[in-house]
Amino acid sequence: MKRALGVALCCAVLGTYSGVQAAEEGGLYECEVQARAGWQTFDLTARRGKSYLVTAMGEWTTAPSTHKFGPDGGGATAGFGFFKVNTRFALGCLMAAVGDEDFEIGSFKVITPEDNSGSLKFRMNDSATDDNEGSVHVTIEELSPEEARNYEGAFRVRPNLGKDDPNSGWQRSNLTVRQGESITLKLRGKWTTSFATTPFGPEGGGMTESFGEEAARDFRLVKDAKVGALLGRVGYSGRPFAVSPDAKRTVTIRANESGPLLFNINDTLQLDNGGAIIVIPVTKK
Repeated sequence: MKRALGVALCCAVLGTYSGVQAAEEGGLYECEVQARAGWQTFDLTARRGKSYLVTAMGEWTTAPSTHKFGPDGGGATAGFGFFKVNTRFALGCLMAAVGDEDFEIGSFKVITPEDNSGSLKFRMNDSATDDNEGSVHVTIEELSPEEARNYEGAFRVRPNLGKDDPNSGWQRSNLTVRQGESITLKLRGKWTTSFATTPFGPEGGGMTESFGEEAARDFRLVKDAKVGALLGRVGYSGRPFAVSPDAKRTVTIRANESGPLLFNINDTLQLDNGGAIIVIPVTKK
């Protein structure tokens, strides 16, 4: 059951934050998080052991010279940690904190404070905020234990974990399939193959597509799928495939063998990539 949370939106003015009551609609609470501000504290007491679904939409940027990207992160320095507030999280991503406990939110995250109860805070993962632009719209909902379990299988696929090697960058999810089994997945989020390209979805795209078919093929792990497409495989020895070549946000995969599902981006040069795709299991049969 959705519960009232009493969230207040805090607006940044020259580094000072004043609370503005956020409107509730259907048990959801919404607020804006600004890219130029530091930690923005919301009048919400996130209680230890309780679960909260946080989703975010919108675009912001870490510098005027870069394309805007979504809350999963990006920017010209996406492959480096120089400007990160938390080095474990993607540069430019939406992050949250309750007390001393940090969470990487991105476009989707269920958080459960384990240490203490406290006010919920948000910010961009960027320590140099003066040249940032944009904001992201955040929705918060308290989940019952049963509702929280429905999200346990969600997996965030990074586009910049691989080196310049066709066999690297594969990320093992917590999803396992058996031969002949079908699994339906919802796909959320956007990513990019370069700080100079506009973010796109799991169907792929990016700057190298405009160079022509032969040039683009040089950057692909799977030659018959677009650069930047979300790839899947069953086990490390399974044959890679494009998960959503038709740009569908709900897809069904039928497994030809048994094993864990792995995901990657169709790009052999991943250092300058940003964003993320969220894979959410719906049904399995």
